[in-house]
Amino acid sequence: MGPDQPLPLPAEWEQSGGGAEAFVESLLRFGTTSTTLRTLCGGVHILDFLTREPDLYSLVLPAGWRDYFARDDVDVAAVLDLLMRRDLGELRSPSSGGDGPPEDLLAFVADESTKETFNGIPKGSKKAKLHLLEEGGGSIQYIEHRLEDGNLDHVVQQILDPAKVAEQQEQDTQTKERADQPFLTSTPAVTSTTRAQDPNLMVISLHSCGNLVHHGLRSLILNPSVKAVAMIGCCYNLMTERLGPPSYKLPQLRPNHPRLEATANAFDPHGFPMSARYATYPIPETDGSEVGVRLNITARMMAVQAPQNWGAADSEAFFTRHFFRALLQRVFLDRGVVGPPRSNGAANLDAEMWQGRTVGPCSPAGCSSGGEPVVIGSLKKSCYADFVAYVRGALAKIEANAEQPARAEQVRRLMGDITDEEIRGYEEAYGRKKKELSVVWSLMAFAAGVVEAMIVVDRWLWLGEQEGIEKAWVEPVFDYAMSPRNLVVVGLKK
Repeated sequence: MGPDQPLPLPAEWEQSGGGAEAFVESLLRFGTTSTTLRTLCGGVHILDFLTREPDLYSLVLPAGWRDYFARDDVDVAAVLDLLMRRDLGELRSPSSGGDGPPEDLLAFVADESTKETFNGIPKGSKKAKLHLLEEGGGSIQYIEHRLEDGNLDHVVQQILDPAKVAEQQEQDTQTKERADQPFLTSTPAVTSTTRAQDPNLMVISLHSCGNLVHHGLRSLILNPSVKAVAMIGCCYNLMTERLGPPSYKLPQLRPNHPRLEATANAFDPHGFPMSARYATYPIPETDGSEVGVRLNITARMMAVQAPQNWGAADSEAFFTRHFFRALLQRVFLDRGVVGPPRSNGAANLDAEMWQGRTVGPCSPAGCSSGGEPVVIGSLKKSCYADFVAYVRGALAKIEANAEQPARAEQVRRLMGDITDEEIRGYEEAYGRKKKELSVVWSLMAFAAGVVEAMIVVDRWLWLGEQEGIEKAWVEPVFDYAMSPRNLVVVGLKK
């Protein structure tokens, strides 16, 4: 049962003879030592794009890359094609005339691609098709249970005895919202006499968020009746962190705002990474001072992007949204709503106060605006017609937020007299930066494919480290266009 290879590796990995072990070692080394990867995945935030001097674009990308992206014949669509669709061999061939992307950019794209691109489902495969049985026996049982560690004893008891459904509902007071009445429906073929008393169970998870996949995998170890698991994850940003934050030796262009600190300092035993190999991995080039693989919340949020599914219209829409938000942050900076970013020379300084708000410590790469972030959230579609409409809509939403009266008063006081002409002036002055922001966001989303690969491989490695596991593997079960979170982690007991 299961594929011949435990990981759906590209052909070059199988042909090299190294197989899964060589891939894992290469993935770990690249994921923990590539400065460009770690900067794009977790080290920057799009809000900081226009608030720094020198700007974030110049800090993040090499000069040769910037020169190539600045060409009139290289638009954002061409950048996306380069990252995910173009044949890099053709671009490197003499017939290209030497007018293509710089070699170090091509090398980065090639390195990223070999680390993140698991093989997809072959065309015509039936794996992605769901067949519904219209006839025959079976049962559907709804069981409500708060899963915190993978222990399914209460769930198994309810499978054996449906009467325990109501009993468990009465006992479990931790879940505040629950169905009025758990239900059980059966076909005539299922009776109480045919219900297994020694169940042979498989736990299946379809797009379970965050740590829920970790609990699902642990159910294979914690429950004797569970003989197999098949888990598909999503929402990696909802995972917690097991090891705490990395040292400031890692590249970071972000402030230590409360959400980053809260997640990085969680030290949750159920969080990422699961495997002992990841948790004890000595980070290369650190003289043994840094141990363990870490992914902050920004990196994990980028890992849920689906750049291969981006079309022209939706790409333009969200690039516009990101540009407007970054440009508004520049307006906030100029008008004193947010504090100024520190220079790169201000590394590892203690926190300081700016206009009554804390500016957190910096990394060696510098830090961005301090204080509580200005949260706007979603706006009406009409607010994206132009920058004036966006600013007016954002200010109205902030000022109407009864949960943050101090912020509302501050924005009203500092932004109340801004004119439409001033707002249009910002759009005109910074308009050329939209392409640069779109390029960086595309690179971030593309690079984050490595982050997803690292998360999936960690889960597979954890299964292999457990006693009593006969086989574990990863394979794609959906076409990427149908569902980009398409990798299932499977484990079988002996």
